Amino acid sequence: MSLGRSLLKCGQIAAARRCFERVALHAQAVVDDALLAEAALAIGDTIAEVAADAGLIRMLDDALAAPGVTDGVRVRLQARRAIAAYRTADGKDDAQRRSKDAVAGGRLVADDGVLGAALIARQFTLRGPDHLAERIAIGEEASEIAARLCDDDLRFRSHQWLIPERFQAGDIDGVRVELAAATAIADASRDPLRRWWVTIFNGLLAGFSGDDGETERCAVEGGALGRRLGQPAADVYQVAQLVPGAAGRRRLPGRAIGPAVLAVRTTPGAGFPTQSAGRAVPGVTDATV
Repeated sequence: MSLGRSLLKCGQIAAARRCFERVALHAQAVVDDALLAEAALAIGDTIAEVAADAGLIRMLDDALAAPGVTDGVRVRLQARRAIAAYRTADGKDDAQRRSKDAVAGGRLVADDGVLGAALIARQFTLRGPDHLAERIAIGEEASEIAARLCDDDLRFRSHQWLIPERFQAGDIDGVRVELAAATAIADASRDPLRRWWVTIFNGLLAGFSGDDGETERCAVEGGALGRRLGQPAADVYQVAQLVPGAAGRRRLPGRAIGPAVLAVRTTPGAGFPTQSAGRAVPGVTDATV
C-alpha cells in the first residue's frame, strides 16, 4: 500500500493502481477484509470518473461483501460504489440510492470524515440540470467538515465539485473562491492529479471569460498532463473545453483538438463532470459538451 500511495503521489497512476490491485488479491487470498477494503478505496483514488470501470466496481463489491469491514469503512465503500455506479448503463438511480444510503450511514457512525466522503458521493450522483440547490448545500457541508478536520483530501474534493455547481448557478465570484482554494491545496501538496483538475477548471473559467487563447492553453496543458498521468478522461476534457470556444469562432483549433477527438470517439460511455458548469457559459449546450 505504501508503494502504491507513493506512486500515486508522484503521478504514476497506472503503476499505483497495479500495486493496489496486487494488494487486493493478496487480501482476498489471506482473508484480510480490512486490507481488501483499503485497497479497493485506493484503487478508486486512481480514477477520474468519466466512464464505467468494471474492475473498480468488482473490487468494491467484493469489499462490501466482506464480513470483517467496520461500519465506517463500509460507508466509505458504499459512497465510492455510488460514484462508480453513476457511469454504468442505467446506473443513475442505483448511484443515487447508494449515495443516499451512504449519507444516512455516515450520520449514524458519528465520524465526520466518513460523513464527508458520503456527502461528496451524494453531490456527485445528483449532478445534472436538477437538484442544484441541494448539491450546493451538500458541497458546503462537506467543505465545512473538511475545514474542521483539516483534511486536505476532503477539502480539495469539496472545492473540486463545488466549482461546477457555482458555474451552473452563475456565481462566478464563487467559482473563483473555490478555484483559488483548490489551487492552494494542489500547489502545497504538489499532487499532479490535483494540478490536472485545477488546470481543467482554469480553462473552463477562461472560456467563460471569453479568453480563447488561455482556454486553448489550459486545454492543451491539461490534456498533456492527463495523458502523462494515464487518465482516460484527459482527451475527453480537452475536447470538452475546446469545442465550445471553437463553435463560437466557427473554426476548430486543429492542432489542439484533432488527436483528442479521435481518442474521445474510442472512449465508450464517456461523460463530462464539467457538463453542468458548461450550461453557465454563453453558447454552450448539452450538444457541445
